[in-house]
Amino acid sequence: MKKYLLFTLLTTTILSQAQVSLVLDINPTGDGVAVYPNNRISYNGSLLFAADNGVNGMELWISDGTENGTFLLRNINNAFDSNPNGFYLMPTDGRVYFSASGLGEIGVNPNFELMVTDGTTSGTIIHREFNQENFQSVRGSDPSNITSLNDKLIFSARFRWLSANIDWGTEYCFASTLSNGTTPSTSDGFGVNLNAGASSSLPSNFVEFNGDMYFSATSSSGANFNVGRELWRTNGVPGTSGSGTALGVDANPGPDSSNPENLFVYNNRLYFTANVPGFGNEIFRITSNGNLTNLKNISSGAASSDASNFTIMNGTIFFTANDGINGREIWSSTGFPSTTNLLSNINPTGNSNPNELFVFNGKLYFSADNGTNGVELWVSDGTNAGTQMLADINPTGESTPQGFTEYNGKLYFNADDGVNGRELWVTDGTTVGTQLVEDIWTGVASSDPLDLIVVNNILFFSANNGSTGYELFKYEDPTLSVNNQELYNTVTFSPNPTISSFTLNTNQTISYLNIFNLRGQLVKSFIGSQNDYNIEDLNSGIYLVTLQTKNGSITKKLIKE
Repeated sequence: MKKYLLFTLLTTTILSQAQVSLVLDINPTGDGVAVYPNNRISYNGSLLFAADNGVNGMELWISDGTENGTFLLRNINNAFDSNPNGFYLMPTDGRVYFSASGLGEIGVNPNFELMVTDGTTSGTIIHREFNQENFQSVRGSDPSNITSLNDKLIFSARFRWLSANIDWGTEYCFASTLSNGTTPSTSDGFGVNLNAGASSSLPSNFVEFNGDMYFSATSSSGANFNVGRELWRTNGVPGTSGSGTALGVDANPGPDSSNPENLFVYNNRLYFTANVPGFGNEIFRITSNGNLTNLKNISSGAASSDASNFTIMNGTIFFTANDGINGREIWSSTGFPSTTNLLSNINPTGNSNPNELFVFNGKLYFSADNGTNGVELWVSDGTNAGTQMLADINPTGESTPQGFTEYNGKLYFNADDGVNGRELWVTDGTTVGTQLVEDIWTGVASSDPLDLIVVNNILFFSANNGSTGYELFKYEDPTLSVNNQELYNTVTFSPNPTISSFTLNTNQTISYLNIFNLRGQLVKSFIGSQNDYNIEDLNSGIYLVTLQTKNGSITKKLIKE
């Protein structure tokens, strides 16, 4: 239980120039925006998102941040909800692929199939129906985990065609991109039936490494693949093992499962967590030559540390784990057993349960409970001494900050200060600069801002102001103006495209530079100005580079060949 504090670490003030506003009351009779995960994406300066206007059901919408520029893009299913989700921007063709249930206007299986859009009504079409049953299916292929390898989409889906007596369950599938804006692909197909017959291997955790796509999948039947849930790899070519897809590593030898999760690449090694005999659930890695090693047995013997929440800051891996002695706390590693250590024992009497790890301005922000103040906002520079509570936002309870999103050189999130309910907050990295942006639902009730996303210098989010229901809102930083175009023009990258590195041509003073992939994930961060920004370790593709200067924030596109 959190102790009552007779003093406040900071004075909560509403930003004097708050610019929060309702974009559009999409559904005048109820909630307008979707609350399920992966319901929106930034695309060509607009927001693509799922919404329900109370007439057409949950469908695909688009917004430029204005009332007139917010509208139903296409009614994919004119009989029921299409529930678009899992949006993925394909780098090679610049279109967004997603899963949706169609019937009526777009003649597809009445359940979920792979869709594509170029941001126009006519360009929003079915890509391919992987579960083909002449519109009589009781379920679709349910594509999920959509990603890409080179010029192919990779995802999991149920591949079934009963007229040909084919049912392979939910397996890895692939799809080529559109040859033009209107013609669906006819050369897509099934990867490998890893779990024989109609049983599903349920592929997930797709991560590209060493030219292949690695993923977790189950193979518990069939003479060739009876290995349980293990790590697999594919080069995107269809066929049986040996012609494109093969077992990556059997971390738990035999038919038992190691259940690999949390896949990520660091310093040319593939890291993941797995349950291995003698180790428990710990961190393992695969080198470029395929060797499997344990990073460190954090919880000694066969006990499990259950490491998770991996993120990389300043060349170091940060994550949460339980060593069986200090409880669940933050750890750090540079890829060697000797450098894999407890960063800080935030709660000496129990678990601090750090969560929402987010890199901003060269520091790590997260929520944690020190056993006294409840779940509050913490920050770390990567050292024990530099790990501390940034703000006790709720002195009489816990604020539980979440949904961290960087926007114009500041960090935005939602939190509950115990007075205004769960609302939109911001921090510049200082205690006094951690403030309530606006009490959107006035009083103790919560507007509960969710799904924060930055599009074209606008921070979009979903919230309830108490009268409109859950709708699309926006926040525009009052420091942004037309002068930002002048600031934007003061920075260029050279070369762009680049193979391994680039330099900045600018007269601006750079505080930090962050590189994001097209999913919005931070993949590299630099502090201050550099003579050369090395990105040799990044995969080929399109990236968004955000620079913070004393005059404001700039975001530009960078192409890595």
